Amino acid sequence: LGSTAASANNSTSLIVCEMQSSMSYACRPNYLGDCYIREPNDTGFFCFRAIESIRQHFYEPQDRDTDKPSWERLRNSLRIDRSWIDALTKSYEAGNQRHGKSPYMSGENRVSAMLHTWKVVDRFCLYLDNGAVQLAEEIEELRLN
Repeated sequence: LGSTAASANNSTSLIVCEMQSSMSYACRPNYLGDCYIREPNDTGFFCFRAIESIRQHFYEPQDRDTDKPSWERLRNSLRIDRSWIDALTKSYEAGNQRHGKSPYMSGENRVSAMLHTWKVVDRFCLYLDNGAVQLAEEIEELRLN
């Protein structure tokens, strides 16, 4: 597990986290940005896939063929209410895109989906930077009203 914070030329922070596990994660804006910006029709799909990839970190062998326990661990560890993640499936129709449908997303909805996803990715990076320990209660839970 390694974490690096670097400063870009325009003084904005760039967090790069890497984790060695059954999967390798790279929380890099260019990595995700390439996926959901280059293919506008697939934004919802790539946003949800980014979160599903993070969920894999929380998978444990005793989960076997069910993903419910790993979703619960993700939400508890990152302080994210289920409504926050469900919004990507319902509002952005990411679930339908997984099954071959190609729904229209307005530019406004695309930006919302990307920002929504980045809040989850940012929390995962904080979680890893903190030694893979549940985020503190002082960090407000992500929740839709």
